[in-house]
Amino acid sequence: MSGDKRECEYTNTPILISKWFFIILFTHFFYFTSTAQTNYNDKLAEAASAYDNGDISKVIELANVCLSSSEISDKAQAYRLLAMAYLINNQSSDALNAAVKMLELNPRYKPDLLKDPKEFTQLLSKIDVVPAFSLGLAGMYGLNSTHVNVIGFYAPADYTKSYSSGTGSHFRFAINYNFNNTHGLEFNIMPQTSRYSLNYEVFEKQYKVSEILRTINFPLFYKFNFRKGKAVRLFAGAGFYSSVLLHSYNDFIISSPEGKQEIKHYGSRTRRNTFNYGVAANAGVNIKFREGHITAGICYFKALSNFTDAGSRYKNPVLVYDYLYLDDDFRMDSFMFSVGYSKYLNFKVRK
Repeated sequence: MSGDKRECEYTNTPILISKWFFIILFTHFFYFTSTAQTNYNDKLAEAASAYDNGDISKVIELANVCLSSSEISDKAQAYRLLAMAYLINNQSSDALNAAVKMLELNPRYKPDLLKDPKEFTQLLSKIDVVPAFSLGLAGMYGLNSTHVNVIGFYAPADYTKSYSSGTGSHFRFAINYNFNNTHGLEFNIMPQTSRYSLNYEVFEKQYKVSEILRTINFPLFYKFNFRKGKAVRLFAGAGFYSSVLLHSYNDFIISSPEGKQEIKHYGSRTRRNTFNYGVAANAGVNIKFREGHITAGICYFKALSNFTDAGSRYKNPVLVYDYLYLDDDFRMDSFMFSVGYSKYLNFKVRK
């Protein structure tokens, strides 16, 4: 029995040695990493003190050492000190490069009027920091007006139709990409509810037909931004859109001397084309707010495709004979207003 016990102890010995080895290795790694990081903090403080004392060569020497730090904040501080030191030495090109690298590491840096020299602040003003990519709910709730443009009239009897615009709503999820402070692209995913109505009279009966259509739109804009570098900026854009019809239905109200008849939620989806397209334009204002901007804007969709499926026009005998109704060929234009917020995700730095 004692021999078995010793054999078990000998068998576990390598495992215990391995555990202690990794514990000691991790402890030494953590110690040296913490020590090195502390040294970088000390060197940055020493470099800042040297700058205050006018020892520019020492500032450059210590700041260059700190560029080896694994911490982004340390590197950004080092490039800031280098830029200020190079400015004093009249090394304009080196100062600009150092300032650009600092802003690449810390694009949200704001000059401190008390701590930053005037020359350094002026240098930063010459560098464009562009919010390259942003996501936002550019219209948590927006309103839109729908206008029907009839391009082909159809009716089973001799009468005319009168169309009226309707008010709907939409929701916008916006993705922005800026090439620079002036030019950029904006892509939207936009669920939209549209409404319109029409009236006609035949055989002493008045008919009112309204329709609600739910689509999801995908507009793409090329945008131009005005007032470069300002907190309040205007924009305008143009592009195109495509849309997918998700659901639609009609409501019919028939009035006659005998009384009123109503039919609700009469499906129209099978009489409409699923995919539509057109051109688009937008304009508005962006107001800088925290890590993004508030947007208020208008958008216009000009349809180029027919919403009506011509092949289904005569396939519904109830509409033709009971309501004396046929779908016209029409395009549906929309005018929209929306308000929302976009958050910057990353930045470009340009000299």
